[in-house]
Amino acid sequence: MHKFYRRQKIYPSEVLLIEPPSPHKKGVIRILGSLGTYKTNMAWPPLDLMIIDGLLNKEKIKSFIFDANGIGGNWEDIKEIVRLVKPRLVVFTTSTTTIIHDLITAQVVKKNFPDSLTAAIGTHITALPEETLKLSPYLDIAIFDEPEMVILKLLKNNFSLEDTRGICFRKNGTIYKNPSGGKLEDLDFLGFPSHHKLPLSIYRDPLTERLPMTITYGSRGCINSCIYCCSRFYTPLRLRSIEKIVEELKWIEDLGIREVRFFDLGLTNDLTWAKRLFEEMLRNRIKLTWSCEARVDRINREMVRLMKEAGCCSIDIGVETGDREILKRIKKNITLEEVEEAVRIIKREKIKVMTHFILGLPGENKETIRRTIQFALKLNPDFMAMGIATPHPGTPFYDFLKENGYLKTEDWSYYDPIKPPVFDYPQISGEEIYKNLQHAYRKFYLRPGYIIKRIKNINSLDKLIREWDNLSGFICRFFKK
Repeated sequence: MHKFYRRQKIYPSEVLLIEPPSPHKKGVIRILGSLGTYKTNMAWPPLDLMIIDGLLNKEKIKSFIFDANGIGGNWEDIKEIVRLVKPRLVVFTTSTTTIIHDLITAQVVKKNFPDSLTAAIGTHITALPEETLKLSPYLDIAIFDEPEMVILKLLKNNFSLEDTRGICFRKNGTIYKNPSGGKLEDLDFLGFPSHHKLPLSIYRDPLTERLPMTITYGSRGCINSCIYCCSRFYTPLRLRSIEKIVEELKWIEDLGIREVRFFDLGLTNDLTWAKRLFEEMLRNRIKLTWSCEARVDRINREMVRLMKEAGCCSIDIGVETGDREILKRIKKNITLEEVEEAVRIIKREKIKVMTHFILGLPGENKETIRRTIQFALKLNPDFMAMGIATPHPGTPFYDFLKENGYLKTEDWSYYDPIKPPVFDYPQISGEEIYKNLQHAYRKFYLRPGYIIKRIKNINSLDKLIREWDNLSGFICRFFKK
């Protein structure tokens, strides 16, 4: 057990929120529809559970968060925490690639505290609630709606499963699916994520400027609906009030946190709202450095300049491909020219830029991969992440592969952006796509000029250690012959 939890007096609570252990040493991401193994030395706090816990705290319901993934924990740790907390309800996160592993959580809970109800959340559950319940006799509830209000209503209904919308549940060996309860419109009702209840010293990110760091959000949902993305499960776009976000950021500063990651599907999706947010951060003298993701068609010089003044140190942009036809097929609704202009603007303001690419999207072939690699090199961002297209159940991309007979397996453990594709196309095999991924990483990160630039940016022992960890991680995962 991590020292953070050993030092605490752990009391019985109504609800135990668990981020399950990772299936392997590196750790995984399960936050709000994300999936896959961490590509480098990083760990983010479990925002889904932080939001749920914040709501329960606001409603005066005792709850406890346990981040087994972040601390490198194991099933013995889960047993111990269940024994101490004695919860009536255990809620745990899942992702597609870890779903079979994650369901062990329910088994461990039931075998050690059989009176607890077990509930799973995540976009895999949203897409396949009944199927997931069938995978584990130890799982009582599959929450397919956004989980916060479902959990609150379940508690207020005194655990009456029949009266709780947004769940599938098992009763006397039969699986039932209740109607959806819809989406929460007022995000402010959720209160603040529980930053203070987690071991903040363990969280890190390759782009982090200052530690300790945490993550929060300003919105939920997206203005777009790419065919491969889980954002469709969170639409429409809903915004927190700027006053509440600023209030939360002040509290984060009071906790001694120095940097924040905004985990939005585009922090500038609503340009008017974003401009007001950054202006209020400046007016309230928020001293945090922060990072975010933004769509390239929601980036302009005035906005990025304001973001820089408000403390922004890095921006992630989803490029996905260097091929125009693939961009159209995936319904990204951006152009390559917009990508180039966005990168230029961000660089001009001395903000770090991370570009994200995906290999294996519909229409991919050797030539489109070559174009994507060349485009990544032309953009020359500070960081480049490239992953394998991973079909998530419930997305048009998954349906496309299944309907055309391209899927090779439904063993979910292979559905990971750092692993070889789970599909073959007639024009290019999954194995060829994966070899090109490894080639792309070598081509980008082993350029002498890039290496010299990274070395020059090392200005502290902490940064040196993190750079070494990142380098060794990339070598192990992507530079193998």
